[in-house]
Amino acid sequence: MAFFFDEKKTKQQIEYLEEERKKLWDRITAQEKLTKELQKDIQKKASDSEKEAAQSSRKASEYKNKTELRLEEATNLVSEITEKLDTTTQLNSDVSEKKILIDEIKERLDANEIEYLEKLETLEEKIIKLDGFLIKYPSLDAKIEEVSDNIITIEENL
Repeated sequence: MAFFFDEKKTKQQIEYLEEERKKLWDRITAQEKLTKELQKDIQKKASDSEKEAAQSSRKASEYKNKTELRLEEATNLVSEITEKLDTTTQLNSDVSEKKILIDEIKERLDANEIEYLEKLETLEEKIIKLDGFLIKYPSLDAKIEEVSDNIITIEENL
């Protein structure tokens, strides 16, 4: 009977081991299934990541190109502004020189005007004196012509 008891015990152990083997096999199968799903997910995510990386690379390239274009435009604008600044500076210098010349000419004109007015005043005074003299001596014109004729006659006789 001991042998039977042992056989029963052994049979129970074998059944227990068989159940454990089935459980382990189910777990292994589940792990393999999970591993395959994870591999698919990893491949899918890697593929998605590659697509995202490619798209990001295209966007980065696009932004780089736009940035380079804007830099070129900004450089051109700075160049134009610098040229216009140089032109403006030169024109300002020319205007300053012309202003100095105009100021000098104005000073001379002002001095000439003052001199002219003084001479005009002197001339008007002389005209007034001469008019007074001619009024005082009305026959002077005729006598001057007579003296002039006499001078011409004397010069002819010489």
